This record gives sequence, C-alpha cells and structure tokens, in this order.
Amino acid sequence: MPTPSHNTDHLGKSVACALGAAVLLSGMNVISKIMVEYLDPVEIAFWRNLLALVILLPVIMAVKRWDLLKTKRWKGQFFRAIIGTIGMVLAVWMFSLLSLAEGVAISFTAPLFVVLLSRPILKETVGLPRMTAAFIGFLGVLVIAQPWGNLTLNMLGVAVGLGFAMMNASVMLCLRWLGDTEHAVTTVFYFLFLGLIGTGVAMPFIATPIPLGDWWMIGVLGLVGLVSLILKTESYR
Repeated sequence: MPTPSHNTDHLGKSVACALGAAVLLSGMNVISKIMVEYLDPVEIAFWRNLLALVILLPVIMAVKRWDLLKTKRWKGQFFRAIIGTIGMVLAVWMFSLLSLAEGVAISFTAPLFVVLLSRPILKETVGLPRMTAAFIGFLGVLVIAQPWGNLTLNMLGVAVGLGFAMMNASVMLCLRWLGDTEHAVTTVFYFLFLGLIGTGVAMPFIATPIPLGDWWMIGVLGLVGLVSLILKTESYR
C-alpha cells in the first residue's frame, strides 16, 4: 500500500470520531449479543447492512451528493468490504460464545495488531511510546480474561475473538489507506452494499422469522451501525 499523503493530522477530530464510534459500537455489541440468541451471525450482519443502506441512500438522494457514490479505488473498497464483513460476522459469533465483558476484552487486542502492522504496511513510524501503550493494553486484556486460570473461558470463543481483532485491525489500516482519496461516506456505502450482497447469498439457507416486537432492535442496529461506521471511517481517514 502507498504511504498516505496527509499533510496535517487532525488529532482532535480523529479522537472525537473514534470515541463516538466506540460508544456506538458498544451499544451495537449489546444488541448483537441479544439477537444472536436466535439469529445467525451472518443474518444479523445482513440486516445491519440492509437497514443502514435504507437510511443512508435517502440522505444521499436528499442532499443530491451523487458524487459520493464514485470511488477511485474499487479493489480497495472490495477488500475492505470482505475483511469488514468477515470481522462483523466473527464479532457476533464471538459474543455468542463469550460474555460481553470477555468479548470486549479480547477485541482490545486489535490496537496491538494495528501497531505491529502499520509500519510494514503503511510505512508509518510507530515509536516506542505507542508500542509501549499497545503492549500495556495487551497485558490489560490478559488481566481481564485470565486465560491461565479461567476454566470456564470458551477457547473457541477466544480464537474467534482473536480472529475478529485481526480483521478489525486490518480494517483500520485499510481505512487509513483508503482515506487518502476516498470520502468516509463513499467507503461506508461500498462496505454496506458489497457486504449486503455477500451475506445475502446465504440468507435463503439461514433466514429465521424475527418476532414483531424485536424489529425495533433491527432498526436501531442499522442506525447505530451506520453512524458508527461513518465516525470510525472518518477517524482513520
């Protein structure tokens, strides 16, 4: 991947967007944890993508920003959609195997992967302070999870969680790269659109009736997922 040509790092805006995304993603994780009791992880990903698109497209139409649907990096958008969709499915699967606290703790390993990969992939200087902070964060994950003495910890869930963390880290790096030329809404649109196609292929085989009283969670999942995606993409952009 080429080195991003950012002249200025808007640190304050980036941190604000990242914090906003983290708060919304926490809510989305709670909803996913509830829904995975009776829906397949791929099915949850499908509905999240569909509802988010249903919300996003009318907004684009209303403001007449059709230019946001144009991309200069088809391959990059396709790659981001693949790893993002896989990561989303792994995240929901992880929460079906682990408690919410355990799953979130393991997902905190993603920054460590980002630090380790940002130098060889993006050619960005990491520095000792960031490496130290990432390592301390990883120790914190071990303290929370305590895999050496936690006999009830689902090791399949741990493996799925680490896979999600790796996919999440890859998404972060991809967003940083795409953000050099792509608008945040553009990247979010193609992720949702391509992810909808990918998960939609499996829907005829896994679709489950959703209770009428639970459709509000689908709507919230789509809205929260959309806003968190835009904030996360803008942060790394």
